[in-house]
Amino acid sequence: MTKDPISVAPSDGILDAAKKMIDRGLAGLPVVENGEFVGMVSDIDVMTSELMPGVRGRIDDMDSIFPSPDVDWSSFRSLKKQLKKISGQSIAELMTPASDVRAVRPDSTVDAVANVLIRHRLRRVPVVEDGKLLGIVTRGDILRSGIKRIVETSEQQASK
Repeated sequence: MTKDPISVAPSDGILDAAKKMIDRGLAGLPVVENGEFVGMVSDIDVMTSELMPGVRGRIDDMDSIFPSPDVDWSSFRSLKKQLKKISGQSIAELMTPASDVRAVRPDSTVDAVANVLIRHRLRRVPVVEDGKLLGIVTRGDILRSGIKRIVETSEQQASK
């Protein structure tokens, strides 16, 4: 678990959140207001905002999101206009509210958290207690934990 993860506020701009994600190699961020967990925003939320017109909501056709290699300058100018258009929009306009976010408690087992991630096809899950964000658990965290368990079990069996 990553404790005290990087977060954004509902009033933050979409481009600011996108920049934080890009700069830190993250695919999503918790949204916190006055110390309370209020939602999540992901790279998909940003991609399906006005930044990528016509793909709002569920993505079924990846070709409609990513331009073809033969994209021309008019397409580039169009994207630039869209970036200007969303620069004034806030995270609150596209985040998933806390009431719709799958979250886990700090006393959840690794297996239980892995189950949530797998069952709901999530990349990350916030750890929340009494409305406060304590951390984020990612699929990578679960993978590292699983590998650590395997290595420890192997070492224990080898020492017997």
